[in-house]
Formats: sequence, structure tokens, C-alpha cells
Amino acid sequence: MRILLLLSLSYFSTSVLAQQLTFDWVRLMPGVDDAASITTCVDNSGNSITAGYYRNTVDFNVLGGGYPLTTNGNNEIFIRKDEPNGNFI
Repeated sequence: MRILLLLSLSYFSTSVLAQQLTFDWVRLMPGVDDAASITTCVDNSGNSITAGYYRNTVDFNVLGGGYPLTTNGNNEIFIRKDEPNGNFI
């Protein structure tokens, strides 16, 4: 009886907390193996803000125009902002 109750509560709590997620876009920085994003959030306008770290040279605007940043060899932090459609701001 306890197992059934526990399973029922577990199912109920997961179904109540479950969200319908949608996948809109993803950006890949080609050739970058010295960067990692740590956290991402979305502001009230739908822009995504990503923070992380990088080393060496990373181009943060891979769709055009270029926005390369170069470190002095150590890890540096970055904060990147993208429009809701994924374009770099």
C-alpha cells in the first residue's frame, strides 16, 4: 500500500510540475572548443542572455559581421544577448 501511495504521489507531482516546452532555435559557434556557457535566462522581451567563459579567440557573432574576442590565454567570462529569433545583439 505504501509503495502504491508513493508512486501515486510521485506521478501526481511530476504531472503537475511538467511544462510544455518548445524548441525555437539553437546557435553553434563552429570551431569553438574553448568556450562554455554556464547559465541562460530569458528577459521580459524574449531576449536570451547567456553567461559563461572562454579562452583564446571566440567569434560571438557567427551569422555575420563578426564579434571576435581574444583573451590573454586565461579563461575570461562573457555575457551574450540574443534576440528572440537568435540574432546576436
